Amino acid sequence: ITSREDGVFIVDALDPSRPVLLCHYDPIEVATGMAVSGKVMFVACRSHGVELVDVSDPSKPLHLSTVRTGEAQSVAVRNGFAYVGVWGTSELVVADVRNARQPRITAKLPLDGYGDGVAVRGRYVYVATGHHSRTRNSSSPKPGDPGYGHGHGLEIYTITDPGKPTFVSRIKSPPFYRIGNDMWGVKLAGDHAFVHDTHNGIFVVNV
Repeated sequence: ITSREDGVFIVDALDPSRPVLLCHYDPIEVATGMAVSGKVMFVACRSHGVELVDVSDPSKPLHLSTVRTGEAQSVAVRNGFAYVGVWGTSELVVADVRNARQPRITAKLPLDGYGDGVAVRGRYVYVATGHHSRTRNSSSPKPGDPGYGHGHGLEIYTITDPGKPTFVSRIKSPPFYRIGNDMWGVKLAGDHAFVHDTHNGIFVVNV
């Protein structure tokens, strides 16, 4: 399953040498990220939040519900909870999605940067951030303002209580800002987090 601006495409890859396009699903808005857990697909839909879609029949996806998280960029799902990197309000938003037809938000945690890529492993959730930090003077800071371009980095939360994560730590990467370059993500392998930060490059963090 892949997501892009013109929707979500579901591909049968049972035989990798002969992939078959099963369907095209048009979500409620621009698809900026996605995850699949069980028979439910979670589509981050930019300013409208996260759309939950029944994919028990992959050729006929069915809309289930929408959880209004804010400007969702990425989503990760673990044990019935969705963890969403929210851009405009600089937050990690958590939703209980065990009832896929009635998801509900259980926590909103402030990030020191615009939220984007999210990864979950073990007892922790990792969030990649960028652009401006919370110390900015306004929603449109200018060069030289406090926090301008200082929102880049990685934040880690514990999910001992999966619905209410607790802040553990953060690490910052170099300040940078250029509008239109706002894609930050994190992948986990072994003892390391690999964070991609557009123009800043890739950072490897020992976690």
